[in-house]
Formats: sequence, structure tokens, C-alpha cells
Amino acid sequence: MKNLGYFFHSVAFLILVGITAFIILNFNSLPDIIPTHFNLSGKPDSFSNKNFIFFLMPIGFMIFLTLFFTSKNPESPFLNLPKDIKENKLATFLVLSVINCVFSLIFADLFYESYLVAMSKRTELSGNILYLLGALLLIIILINIFSKKIGKLNIS
Repeated sequence: MKNLGYFFHSVAFLILVGITAFIILNFNSLPDIIPTHFNLSGKPDSFSNKNFIFFLMPIGFMIFLTLFFTSKNPESPFLNLPKDIKENKLATFLVLSVINCVFSLIFADLFYESYLVAMSKRTELSGNILYLLGALLLIIILINIFSKKIGKLNIS
């Protein structure tokens, strides 16, 4: 099961590397002003210079690293999981690796869709982000519902 956790962390990392490569390769084709914030209906409501993207990209890697290292330390003060899961190091590692993967997907989707809006291929974000946020919410709900069962699993 530990390998499964590393698999999810690896996928998360590759997603971030992929979207970073995509942005770097397409940076010169971006207009000088790009959308950097979207309202609840998915329409851009804040814009910045395209160089601002190099401030945003490291945020995804910081989230990745925070979740990765926190997943290896269930006693971390940054970790807010049910007690039953925190007591099982492998369960904690697996849960956080899945969450890390979903966060990376959300981050990549936001970057890609922002790129499409900046390039005038779309006028607003698609509903994809809502599905990913829904998946994250479902994971969190399931973790809480099944925390006793997950925490007591003999994962090795």
C-alpha cells in the first residue's frame, strides 16, 4: 500500500512538471495581460502581467511539498485528520497522497483553462474545476465517514 501512496505522489509531481513545461513552452505566445482570478461563474475578474505566472507556479510545488512531507509525519501540527487515521502512518500517507494528486489536478486545470481564456479560446472556465473540487469534497467526506475503518486497516 505504501507503493500506492508513492504512485499518487509521483503522479501529482508529474502533473505539476507537465503543466510547468506547458506554460514555459507557451509563455511567448501569451498576451502581455492574462487572467489571474475568476469569479464564481468562471469569468475572469482580475488580470496581471504574464510574468505573474512565474509567481503562481511555485505555489503548486509548495502545496505538493507540504502535503508530501506532512504525509510522512502524522504528528505534524499542520495535519488535521481524524484521530483514527493519524494513528496509522500508512493510512495517513495514502490519504494525503490521494489528496495531493487531486490538488495537482485542480492546479493544472486552473493553469490550462486560464491559458485558454488568455488565448481567447474560451471566455470562461469550464465546469471541470467543479468536478475536481467535488471529487476532493467527496474524498474528505469519505475519510470522515470511514475514518475508524480506514485507521484500523492493516496497511503495509
